[in-house]
Amino acid sequence: MATECGEPDCHGVALPMRNQCIGHVDEGARSKYIEDWATGRGDLVLDHLQVKPELPDQIFLAATTARGARELTNCSFVSSRLADGCRFNDARLESVNFLRATFIHADFRNANFSSDAEFTSCKFEGRAQFMNATFGSRAKFGVVRFAEEADFGGATFGDAATFWKTQWNGDASFGNTKFGPNATFTFCRFGAKATFSGARLGEEADFSRSTFSGPVDFTAGSFGIAVQFSNTEFQGSARFRRRLFGRGASFNKSRFEGDTSFEFASFEDGDVAFTDAEVRSELFSLDGITFSRPVYINVKSNSVSLRGARFLNGGHIRLEGDATVDLEDASFPQPFMISGKEGSRASVSSVRRADLAGLVISELSLTDCRFVGAHNLDKLQIQSLVRPFQFFGVGPWGTRRMVILEEIEWRNSRANAASPSVSAEQVASIYRQLRKGREDRKDEPGAADFYYGEMLMRMRSTHSSRAERMIISVYWAASGFGLRASRAFAAFLALLLVAGIAISLWGLRGGSPRGVSSTMATGFLAAMKGSVGWQSPDTLNVLGEYINLGLRIAGPVLLGLGALAIRGRIKRG
Repeated sequence: MATECGEPDCHGVALPMRNQCIGHVDEGARSKYIEDWATGRGDLVLDHLQVKPELPDQIFLAATTARGARELTNCSFVSSRLADGCRFNDARLESVNFLRATFIHADFRNANFSSDAEFTSCKFEGRAQFMNATFGSRAKFGVVRFAEEADFGGATFGDAATFWKTQWNGDASFGNTKFGPNATFTFCRFGAKATFSGARLGEEADFSRSTFSGPVDFTAGSFGIAVQFSNTEFQGSARFRRRLFGRGASFNKSRFEGDTSFEFASFEDGDVAFTDAEVRSELFSLDGITFSRPVYINVKSNSVSLRGARFLNGGHIRLEGDATVDLEDASFPQPFMISGKEGSRASVSSVRRADLAGLVISELSLTDCRFVGAHNLDKLQIQSLVRPFQFFGVGPWGTRRMVILEEIEWRNSRANAASPSVSAEQVASIYRQLRKGREDRKDEPGAADFYYGEMLMRMRSTHSSRAERMIISVYWAASGFGLRASRAFAAFLALLLVAGIAISLWGLRGGSPRGVSSTMATGFLAAMKGSVGWQSPDTLNVLGEYINLGLRIAGPVLLGLGALAIRGRIKRG
């Protein structure tokens, strides 16, 4: 059983047959102890010591091989304090124990740990350098505290790397590090910047319940199967751009508070879970990702980008703030909902070239949304307590309608004599699909404004024939495409007025009354009867008969268009 050093306030282990530790014996005894260890006649026990730089230098000098290699085997530094200048760079370490040791400045650059590396409960008070180090089997860094920067860049870990409950107060760098099949970072706290760019982690990498207080960078590199970020908190920005994920990746109940980007990350078979994840950031990007599992995320962000994302099995993204969502080139083949809160200013900026077959948009504004090139637009479901589109054409009679952004831009281009970015045919096609979607859901009053916009664009289209444009123009002028009852009734009254005057002046027979008042009364009465299909009075001449015939055709048509417009606005689905 080892005995404690007899010197006051020293807890070092006494050398065999002596009452003092290696730090207090004379030089001769120290040299013999080191020589015996170097020749394999015992272990080197340096536990509970204040280790000065001269001691490791002396140890390495004794253990240097004929090839000049620095080797350290069967050595223990348990609970020791290693002063600045104690360097282990370029050394081969086997069965070396640093349990609960304290390092002022740790230099293990290019070190090779051929067996387990035991650093559990260590304290690194200065910079910790493990660049390009090699850990042959298990590396144990559980309950370790790094006060300053810790750099493991380019290091290689063997079977397992354990960083359980480890705390980094400075930057943590694992750039281009290669991990074995098991890497554990559970319950860790990264107090500053954490870098894992280019790092390759094998199966069962686990960051569950850890906290990243600063920015974290996982750009490029790869994860193996079933990487876990469940209940992980990202308080700074988080970047997973172009990262490769194996199957079963999980971000369940994780929390993102800084700008977050998964742009062009790749998940094997789209197998990733974001169930009950929360986002509280300025930017949240899932661009280019394919999801084979349902996705459920709560997002409070100013900007949400889902460009090119594919949601193969549905889900629900809940927006809790005034976010702007970009769905350009996204795909929703299965039921998927994106919802905002009632009264919020959350909006969609673009669905261009997106497949909207299963998308449901709830309480989101589409005022500034671009639709050109969208697929299955007629299947898009829009749920809102208020109309999500902007209004256009508010006149003195209160007539207004919902319009899409492309029509506004098309009108502005014509007003400025500039080349429009979108054609009238494209705008008409968008309105047609939006109208069809409303009609398929028995919402004809909701489809009315889209039908008006479609017909208006057809009237302005250069692809329509002149005859077609003239017919549509008359239809528009007479009744607003059967949607403006006031215009139809006004046209009907105007027709009565003109026909009544014409009949009074030229349409009565010579034997008819000639007083001005009686003549006008007779003419208007004849016009009114003709407009509702009654028989022509005997007082009309040939011209009057022709006028009356025209009234019998045009009058019921205008009245019918007015009634149709009223019915279209109040019809139940």
